[in-house]
Amino acid sequence: MTDDFAADGQLAKAITGFKPREPQRQ
Repeated sequence: MTDDFAADGQLAKAITGFKPREPQRQ
């Protein structure tokens, strides 16, 4: 899911406004 988050992270950042890697890492 790390690779997907790199691309989806940009969309998720605009949708939810959260950071893609930081929250998932914890």
